[in-house]
Amino acid sequence: MKLPSDYLEQGWTQHIPACDEEGNQVNEEDGSAVRWCHIGAASASLLHGKYANKKLHKAYQQSLESIFIERYGIKSISNVNDCIYTPRFGQSQAVSDAREAERKVGLR
Repeated sequence: MKLPSDYLEQGWTQHIPACDEEGNQVNEEDGSAVRWCHIGAASASLLHGKYANKKLHKAYQQSLESIFIERYGIKSISNVNDCIYTPRFGQSQAVSDAREAERKVGLR
């Protein structure tokens, strides 16, 4: 199973769920996608494909929100990912936060 952090480690983006090599927006499960935001990575991993599980997706998102509240004082996944209130947020932090959320819901 490819976890959300695996997608983010492969490539991270902002303001859109996923994009191709040229930066064009694509669906998160599209084969041409090479970069994902937190929301797109979670959807690609937990809502599409062989291991789709809506309950796990919801639990993962709630875990990520709790991490964001604790670390950044912000619940919104998109606001943190898009650096609206977290200007130093980047790919390595996205991967780290996703891995922690995965551990909290038993994916790691």
